[in-house]
Amino acid sequence: MEPVTISSAREITGVLGIPGDKSISHRALILSSLVKCSVQITNLNQGEDVAHTKNALELLGVNIQNGGNGILKVDCLDRFVQPKSPLYLGNSGTSARLLMGLLASCEFKTHFLGDASLQKRPMKRVMDPLSLMGVSFTDTNGCFPVVQRGTSNLQSISYRLPVPSAQIKSALLIAALSADGVTRIIEPILSRDHTERLMRFLDIPLKIYYENQERVLEITGTYIPNKRKSLLLDIPGDPSAAAFWIVASLVVPNSNLRINKVCWNPFRNVFIDILKRMGGQIQTIARESQIGEDCVDIFSKTSSLHGIEISADLSPSLIDEYPILAIAAAFANGRSVFRGLRELRFKESNRLETIEANLKACGVRCYVQNDDLFVEGKGFEPTTFPIEIYPQHDHRIAMAFSIFALASAQPITIHQTETVASSYPDFYRILSRFSDFNSGLIFC
Repeated sequence: MEPVTISSAREITGVLGIPGDKSISHRALILSSLVKCSVQITNLNQGEDVAHTKNALELLGVNIQNGGNGILKVDCLDRFVQPKSPLYLGNSGTSARLLMGLLASCEFKTHFLGDASLQKRPMKRVMDPLSLMGVSFTDTNGCFPVVQRGTSNLQSISYRLPVPSAQIKSALLIAALSADGVTRIIEPILSRDHTERLMRFLDIPLKIYYENQERVLEITGTYIPNKRKSLLLDIPGDPSAAAFWIVASLVVPNSNLRINKVCWNPFRNVFIDILKRMGGQIQTIARESQIGEDCVDIFSKTSSLHGIEISADLSPSLIDEYPILAIAAAFANGRSVFRGLRELRFKESNRLETIEANLKACGVRCYVQNDDLFVEGKGFEPTTFPIEIYPQHDHRIAMAFSIFALASAQPITIHQTETVASSYPDFYRILSRFSDFNSGLIFC
């Protein structure tokens, strides 16, 4: 896709709907393949990442059809079939790890492939505990490509997560449904709980309790679904997608924005607290819950932001929002410090270095020290050359710096914009409502 050159926005006003939550969409598809009844899913995220999960399930024999009016139908399946071709998962780490858990009890071999970015991401984190359960792997130094062979004699384990990871936890929870005995997953540091909430909504037996101040998830295999004819899963809006427009409305003058039906999970709304602490004028109104998740409408408007220090313990709850929070920090008064960002080095790009490099390209004074990011708000160095952003094929970097451009004094060119299709295909269509920009994009 051609680069996009974005000029400053007139204002960010109106009402927005946003895509279905990407994390929940992956889980809704995968768990729908296990509940042994017909499932209808509405507002499924339309990005490429979720499409890779859907395509993989179809290769495994799951019947997924478009029911019209935005409804996707997933029919029950007695057992998965060996795919006739490798499961290509693009850039989706969530697809990779959750599907590895799903196929842990299948005795056939499965070839997992990904793009160049996914091949750099660590898979040993999920392969190690699955190996303890009896799964065998052939891999490339703990990364993709991977060949996995499951076992019908899957064993339960007690496993303490070495790093906070909703993906690893979810893979083990899904695998545990087919294991012999009781699997215990111990979380010293909490991570997103979408899988647990959806399991409970689907009446999948899951115990959650605390032991020695650590959260313990306990699941007993073998899982037998409750008998029912059908289910409806309505996916709430993605707060990580909403974050881009909320920050835009805070930093662009004369803005006043409403975003409807956003997931209000306590592990996902921490960025709102951060923005409020920075001086952001943001309000929420509660909506009816959806599939075990609270939902809200969010109101935000132009605000005078100030710098903030974010402690490392908040990192698991802000992992997807750090890029856009760094943009908010750039337009705030004073210094902001983001501590404990080591996990950003293992995302779609080395996200920490990519944030730093592109902030500097925009003239922002910033630096990384160990795993901490320091940003001098409104401390822009004058640039006498065109500003070019290279996201390193990371969708959140591309979108975050597109928002930067809306408040920038000079146009900014974003390269590799095709990467936003992984999570938010309509992002630039919506951005065109607020700013004139030059690109090769065609909006149908």
